[in-house]
Amino acid sequence: MNVLLRRLSILFSVALALLLPEAVRADDEYVRHQIESPVPDGATLEGSVRFLRPNGSLEGSGGFVNGKLEGPWDAFLSDGQRAITVTFRAGAADGAVTIYYRTGDGAPSGTASLEGVVKLTVFEGEVVTWHPDGKKQSERLFENGRLKTARGWGKDGNELAPAAALELANKFTAADLKFIGRCVDVLQSVATRGKRVAPAK
Repeated sequence: MNVLLRRLSILFSVALALLLPEAVRADDEYVRHQIESPVPDGATLEGSVRFLRPNGSLEGSGGFVNGKLEGPWDAFLSDGQRAITVTFRAGAADGAVTIYYRTGDGAPSGTASLEGVVKLTVFEGEVVTWHPDGKKQSERLFENGRLKTARGWGKDGNELAPAAALELANKFTAADLKFIGRCVDVLQSVATRGKRVAPAK
């Protein structure tokens, strides 16, 4: 159970220590972020785009269709590690999502900690999480955004009692959705407030 609680702590530490310092600023701060695109300023964004922080580090990359975030988008931590891949449809989070462990969490950088499907602000269908060593940590099944069933395993591979698995699934679901929501907010804020620049040659 302590291992499962550690995962919750890891999610919050990623969000607070690395990603959120850029995200919690006032909305007008996003005008300092850059949208790297060959599409000239004033025209509707289309195609592949990169978002850059004021210091020039990569914040996100993905595509636009008709001026809206579309398809898979990657968001990066300030140290360059990928934090999340989330799918957008018409500017809203709607599709596959993967959250990644970061170096120092006991897993190689780029190792998935969660995979599932998000529809706006809720999970839909199966959500699977893994311990840093790659062993399955939980399976959660959602229907219409509501948790229907949950299974969980300790780091030792032993299955948790159903009540304990459900309790932890509810806690992790809230933390996971909060993290995803913050990442989506950052990408959407940069998309609407960032300064457009031509790609570096």
